[in-house]
Amino acid sequence: MAADALPVWSRKPVTLAVLVAIGVGTVAVFVPTLSSYVAVQHTSSIGATPVEYETMDSGETLVVTVELENPTRATYTVSYVQLTGYADGTELTKLGAELSETTVSPGETVQIEIRTPVREGQRERTRNALASGTLSATGELTGKIRDRQIRVPVTAGENDA
Repeated sequence: MAADALPVWSRKPVTLAVLVAIGVGTVAVFVPTLSSYVAVQHTSSIGATPVEYETMDSGETLVVTVELENPTRATYTVSYVQLTGYADGTELTKLGAELSETTVSPGETVQIEIRTPVREGQRERTRNALASGTLSATGELTGKIRDRQIRVPVTAGENDA
């Protein structure tokens, strides 16, 4: 058999090895990048809804339990929150809220506790709104999926009390 009739890989094993290495390297870089892109594109499906309200510290703090659902294929880590409590269109809480950094695995639903200070002069109104079921909260969670910052709206939820 003539040398020209032999397949390229039998004549040039180094060339074949280089081509295989380039192919493997390309796949190794492309798959995580595509996976991250797809996860970020599906962040609109992450949901955050208030499910429970209570006050503590003699009414100085509103504690909102938020159910956070992550149906994406990537871990979502929440590190910051802006949340405001309302009753009958009146803002009851101050800016700023406390949240422990929380990691939500793909396909997981967790409940997180958010503490936000009640405005001066609004403690009684907050307690009344809590008792009558007219308290609601809205805001935004900020976190990351891999190295991309993701914001998730906290949709209004009515008190079940």
